[in-house]
Amino acid sequence: MFRDDSDRTGPDDLDQWALVVLGVDAPDEPVDPGSIPMPEFVSSWTALRFVSPSIRSILGYTQDELARVDLLGLVHPDDLAVAAEEYVRVLGNEPIPHPISVRARHHDGHWVDIDVVITNMLGDPTVRALVANVRASELPAIGERAAPPATPATPTDELTGLPSRAHFVGRLQAELDRTAGRPDPGMVAVLFVAVEDLRLVIDSYGYAAGDEHLRVLADRLQRATRPTDVVARFESDAFTILRAGVHDRAQVDDLAREIAADLARPVRLGAGEVVAGTTIGVAVQDASTRDAATLIWTADGAAPRSASARGMRGPQAGEERRARAEEHVRMGALLHHAVEREEFVLHYQPLVALQTGDIVAVEALLRWDRPGHGLVPPAAFIRVAEETGLITPIGRWVFGEACRQLAAWQRAGLPDRFAVKVNLSARQLDDDALLDDIIGILERTGVGSANVWAEITENSLMDVPAAITVLARLRAAGVHLAIDDFGTGYSSMSHLKRLPVEALKIDQSFVAGLGTDADDTAIVTACIGLARELGFTSIAEGVETTTQLATLRELGCQIGQGRLFAPPCAPWDLGGRAPSDHGAWSRARAYPLAGC
Repeated sequence: MFRDDSDRTGPDDLDQWALVVLGVDAPDEPVDPGSIPMPEFVSSWTALRFVSPSIRSILGYTQDELARVDLLGLVHPDDLAVAAEEYVRVLGNEPIPHPISVRARHHDGHWVDIDVVITNMLGDPTVRALVANVRASELPAIGERAAPPATPATPTDELTGLPSRAHFVGRLQAELDRTAGRPDPGMVAVLFVAVEDLRLVIDSYGYAAGDEHLRVLADRLQRATRPTDVVARFESDAFTILRAGVHDRAQVDDLAREIAADLARPVRLGAGEVVAGTTIGVAVQDASTRDAATLIWTADGAAPRSASARGMRGPQAGEERRARAEEHVRMGALLHHAVEREEFVLHYQPLVALQTGDIVAVEALLRWDRPGHGLVPPAAFIRVAEETGLITPIGRWVFGEACRQLAAWQRAGLPDRFAVKVNLSARQLDDDALLDDIIGILERTGVGSANVWAEITENSLMDVPAAITVLARLRAAGVHLAIDDFGTGYSSMSHLKRLPVEALKIDQSFVAGLGTDADDTAIVTACIGLARELGFTSIAEGVETTTQLATLRELGCQIGQGRLFAPPCAPWDLGGRAPSDHGAWSRARAYPLAGC
């Protein structure tokens, strides 16, 4: 229905007009524009229905790109009020005797002056829209501004074609300067995307493959962001993203999650597939932010770093290093497909009250049912899952499956207070969606939060600066918390007192020497005493002999776990028979772990 009748003499013709058709979904009842912030008043009612191709010669956007952009977001903040007011006047059928002159952001980032003539054709049954004609202005826009100087070509990275680091820093500083002291201009956000396993890709497939991998990631980042965002290659193994006009931090966090999921998809290199771990740090401007370097530094610091980012270098022989790198990269791709195909299963191991022999809970233990290989223990793949970020979807599945199984057991007759324990990794603690995911799983399965324990290692608490805050929120939601592998990390007494945990799980390396090794016995004795003084439940893992059991009982340890009681089993094999057959389950009762 709409076509472009503009003069097509070329992009340098300043008399060239572009046609823009705007659909308007205004309310039936009159609305006072003064009661709503003007940008929201306009944006909430307007949708782009058509734009002629000649718009590209004016603003640099293709038709598809412009369809994904908030049009009012292209207008210079100083011109927003005037532009929106003129728009509302057009809606009211007031005559506009002259074009509206405003500054608009060009696709490459600089500001251009444009003239806009809007005609209200909402009453025309064949159109039912606002029709705007847009051209590059020869005259200064609002406020008698001088025309902007010619903008030099954007310096780009030769490999990816993205803007360079210098260009990114300059654009970021310009945005920060623009927002300084202005009422509600929106915040500036930076996302720092680190490609942690690039070295592994190069070691496995060579430098050409590493270059191709970066080009694929760069293309995915551009597709995941808006045309008005700035995506740059900041370092050899890192990208940065600038988003201006942010009014809600949650929008930036959602963007980071979407990008992380997109980058986690395998990249095909030759005959193989690669999943290189990436981490994303987010920093949003606050009232004290004045310089670009600080915001970038903050975003970089917010990106969690895995072991591969901190190392994977050293005095290894070339062939050994290459072999390990190839296995790491190959395992990452296999794990990605394992997540998609749901190849994981859970086995469960009982936790027993040492003074009574009652089963009080089970721990959910992950296994990979890898086709052609049987059950693969977590030690063979957890590190790669952590470093590639796949531990987040895997951990989400573990939590959901453990709660689903607990709900089935409860329906089969187990006590309502029977508990399941699930391990959380440092990477999961750093995931902003963790709490919402857990609450959603509990609601869907009908399992009460009091029936769920989350186990966190000491080192996880050290690796994630915000861990205490995350754990406090989990505890406030009713989930119980325990420190796993206690004694192997670096917890201090002052740190322990601040944590909302209720149980200490003594590492099996110390339990192994109970009754035979004086040092191990002394360490376990101290751990049990510490738990007692802090009001925590003491749990010993790796109990395998009657000597260890007798010593633990003598020392006053409350809960035990190990092969002496039962090995990790499939849910239907636990206790030698199904839960509905009772057996070893007959003594399981509503026995809370905390304070038992």
